[in-house]
Amino acid sequence: KYETLSEMNGEFYEGVILTLLKLIAPFAPHFTEEMWEELGFGGSIHKEAWPQFDEKALVKDSIEIAVQINSKIRSKIEIPSSSSDKEIEEIVLKSTEVLSYIEGKAIKKVIVVKGRLVNIIC
Repeated sequence: KYETLSEMNGEFYEGVILTLLKLIAPFAPHFTEEMWEELGFGGSIHKEAWPQFDEKALVKDSIEIAVQINSKIRSKIEIPSSSSDKEIEEIVLKSTEVLSYIEGKAIKKVIVVKGRLVNIIC
């Protein structure tokens, strides 16, 4: 699928393929050696350094939370993961989808379970 994109990042694509080959090398040694050779690399893939991971890449910038109106799930909203409870409440209450459910109703309570859901009691 990635190869069909009009703007493909060749360096990124090659890096992903090389990392994948290194990761599967212990499980498919003959296949990975052959692919390593086909890609034009000398020596054995088994002498290459194991890929390093970046802990920063594991942190999500945004999360999806469920929005309940009177304990029934009515919507899902994408919010920044660093949002405080008050900011989450403001984002949810400004959502057009949520506004259609609470229009003309008095909000009694808003319960925010950080990272999971917001329940609006009318």
